[in-house]
Amino acid sequence: MDNLPVSWTEKRLGEITTKPQYGYTASASAQKKGPKFVRITDITKEKIDWEKVPYCNAQEKFSKNIN
Repeated sequence: MDNLPVSWTEKRLGEITTKPQYGYTASASAQKKGPKFVRITDITKEKIDWEKVPYCNAQEKFSKNIN
């Protein structure tokens, strides 16, 4: 990209992510603790409303790289 701020660097998505793992089960929580828990119902054609996406109490091994 040509218009990145000076302090930013360009990376391919595969360089900074890991393959999604399906089959984890967790309960959604309104408590602002843990990673955001995007559910199928949160994904719409227009966008994801991140203010409405709940959190989840993920086990440590599943959330080790989440800030």
